[in-house]
Amino acid sequence: MVVIANDCVGGELYRLCDEEFKSPFMWTVLPIKDFIELYKNYDNINFKNITYNQTPNYYFSWYMSSLNIDNKVNVYFPHHAKIENNKVFSKFEPVKGQSMCGWDRMDEYIIEHYNRRVDRMVEKPCFIYSQENRNSEDELVELLELANNGYHLIFITSNKELISKYNNCDNIRFLYKEKNEIVQKIQAEAIKNNFIDFVNYK
Repeated sequence: MVVIANDCVGGELYRLCDEEFKSPFMWTVLPIKDFIELYKNYDNINFKNITYNQTPNYYFSWYMSSLNIDNKVNVYFPHHAKIENNKVFSKFEPVKGQSMCGWDRMDEYIIEHYNRRVDRMVEKPCFIYSQENRNSEDELVELLELANNGYHLIFITSNKELISKYNNCDNIRFLYKEKNEIVQKIQAEAIKNNFIDFVNYK
């Protein structure tokens, strides 16, 4: 399965399903404008045309890695961030709290893993978007309208009006969450239990 998520729920889903990572968007952050651009132009993006950057963290004050993909999409790696003395916070390394490589080699580490997973993106993608408080109504509606005739989309939201309006769309499945709830592992478990066939469509 190829899962593209705007936060860590995608990585959690792969782990729960014990699946090989077939998407480079693992433990990453995609702001909604980039997520929409990726969804809308997925078939026309050259995923091998990338530029590595060191960027102020999308959420916090430290620096982190990011990639610009084909001059269209920015993806952020908040779990690979420079915090002090050129050491790198990396949540998923064998040594908790420290990457196996220094900040000066983080570009090699990110790009190597990214390219390996891009090569595995041969199946149809399923997109997973978890609504954030900063999202505007117009942005959410734009994404849902695109999904009417696009790739499968699992939409995690607390907006009951949007669920009611788009709940009959064949390409969309909704997962309700309470406001301000951010529990990606629980959301991934719900997706596995209820929507795994929807994720693995042909």
